[in-house]
Amino acid sequence: MVMQTQEKPTNIERLRQGFQIGPWSVLPDRSIIKQNDDEIHLEPRVMDVLVYLAAHQDQVIRRTQLIDDVWQTYVSDEVLSRAISLLRTALGDDPKTPIYIQTLPKLGYRLIHELEANEQQEVTSPPVAELREVGRRMKMSSVLILITILIIIMSSALLLISPPYKFGESNIGLTSFTEWLESLDVDSFGNNDGISIAILPFEDLTEGNVKQYLDDGITDEITMSLSQVPGLKVLARRSAYSLRDSIQDIPSIGRLLKVDVVLDGSIRQENDEIFVNVQLSKASDGFLIWTQAFQKPFEQSFSLQDKIAFEVIAALQKHYSRNRKIGTVQTSDPTPNIKAYQLYLNGRFLWKLRGEQPLRRSIEMFREAIKIDPGYLRFRLALANSLVLLPFYSEETMEVMFQKAMDEISDVTFGTLGEKSEAEAIQAFIAMHRWQFIEAETRYRQAIAFQPNNPNAYIWYSQLLAMVGRSDDSLIAARRAEVLDDVSPVVNDRLAVAYLWVDDDNEAERKFEIGSQLGFSNRINPGYIVFLLRAQRYNEFKAIMEAIHADLPGKPKWLIEQGHQVFLQDNRELAIKLSREANRDGVSVTPELRLGLSILIGDVEHAFQVFSELEASSGRKYIYPEFLFSREALAFRQDARFKLLTKDMGLDDYWHLFGPPDYRLTEHN
Repeated sequence: MVMQTQEKPTNIERLRQGFQIGPWSVLPDRSIIKQNDDEIHLEPRVMDVLVYLAAHQDQVIRRTQLIDDVWQTYVSDEVLSRAISLLRTALGDDPKTPIYIQTLPKLGYRLIHELEANEQQEVTSPPVAELREVGRRMKMSSVLILITILIIIMSSALLLISPPYKFGESNIGLTSFTEWLESLDVDSFGNNDGISIAILPFEDLTEGNVKQYLDDGITDEITMSLSQVPGLKVLARRSAYSLRDSIQDIPSIGRLLKVDVVLDGSIRQENDEIFVNVQLSKASDGFLIWTQAFQKPFEQSFSLQDKIAFEVIAALQKHYSRNRKIGTVQTSDPTPNIKAYQLYLNGRFLWKLRGEQPLRRSIEMFREAIKIDPGYLRFRLALANSLVLLPFYSEETMEVMFQKAMDEISDVTFGTLGEKSEAEAIQAFIAMHRWQFIEAETRYRQAIAFQPNNPNAYIWYSQLLAMVGRSDDSLIAARRAEVLDDVSPVVNDRLAVAYLWVDDDNEAERKFEIGSQLGFSNRINPGYIVFLLRAQRYNEFKAIMEAIHADLPGKPKWLIEQGHQVFLQDNRELAIKLSREANRDGVSVTPELRLGLSILIGDVEHAFQVFSELEASSGRKYIYPEFLFSREALAFRQDARFKLLTKDMGLDDYWHLFGPPDYRLTEHN
């Protein structure tokens, strides 16, 4: 990447040959920092930030300057904050008493440590270096192609086996998560041959805006259709949504989102007619490539999405025919009954909100839609999606809801890639909570291979990766979901939890707050409870404990009233005493909460006892395996019984196939 700086270009080029900062040897072209035998891999953009700060050593660099010169596109402040946080963690720098990177409030950042030339860095003449790089890329491309073929063959075979999956003793050489994403070219990352498009939400011109679900739903449907077109990069629609009210001109949006074209329009319903105006503009200068007005009877509104998508592709093919190649729109299922389709759109709108009441209402709407039009398969997928989520927001039994969901989608042949992706993701979600981790991994990968623009699949996959101790990969998956839907309350909450498990508490707090502002309730979120205890926000912790136990006959007063004392470092013995006395007295504490609290206060013996009780009962699926790999559970993991536990859970078999958990977290101290 060529970074725009005020320094001479040779300064950046010199630093990219390698330099020394304190005990760290920095190798930018390999994205590595080394100290003795320790090597830490940095994300390429994080390394770019370090090199940029080094090129401006002792200068105060404003946040906006860093974003403009390093990213050269629109990103939020939190992206920069995360990069700085990762740098500090890698270098072992304390932000309160920094020796490397200093923060100047309301100004920016400054690299305050002296630099030295890295004498050990290999210097290669340009021709040889270029040949080596070409050879490396050719080798990697061949490897990735072979790996992709292997995954497809394995995935197809695995899906034919009835769960739980069983394998032989040999270690099958599956690719790492990041290599697999690269091999699929997920969301067209790194592919510069396609056309990138931002789809803005259609403006609702209907008087009173009484049908928000309609314009939201139609925009989503068009986005879904275009997302499956080969060679077309569809930008995160929610990112585009967030810009709509603040920036109106197309070139500004194009510069911020770094896309080729922008699609926007308006929708209006009048009596029994629906009117849609759509326009496609070149992002660089706002040049109008194509525009068209559509008018349909309301009962034919479903057909608009395919018609608009086909016309958009035709316009793009005509405009970019000489140097760009894109595929065609995949035909949707036969047109559903319009009344059923309205119920479906409204139900999807409620499904996105989560929560017990929205999910129950969405289930009612989907069932009514199926009753009207039982042959339309997307309605069944939507119903299954709501059913599998309901137990996590209510007192419904998980296995009962899972079976109801499977009844809707089993023995059904789905036609489009989007439908196949959704069906695989639902089955992966069920397998994950049944602790059938190998099946869940395989199905999530298949779901994403079918539909790389499915943010929900990434959210659930992130959860699986955390449950098996792969916290770094869990964060990568959550960030992919963010690219696709960055103002989704569910995506932001998942990001917060993923940041929590890699010990980036600042980013976790930021994402929890964003998710809450967007409407996500943290009351039933175990990760948020862990965060509150880390942040020593005991009053809020007390309120959540009261809410959780509001309908139970006996409240754990020791926990609610003395929470501020129980979790102080010096009160471990008091906490264990109060906890065990409360359990003997029959005070109502949910078993999964008992397990978490036992681990938190260091009562390892009681934690293993509770885990055994839960595992032997129908409540075992409610255990929160993500927490077992947190820093709070270190003593629990160090116990000899933990290895037996992971074997019983099936984690050893999973790790044998897909790689071990993050040792950095496993050995955290």
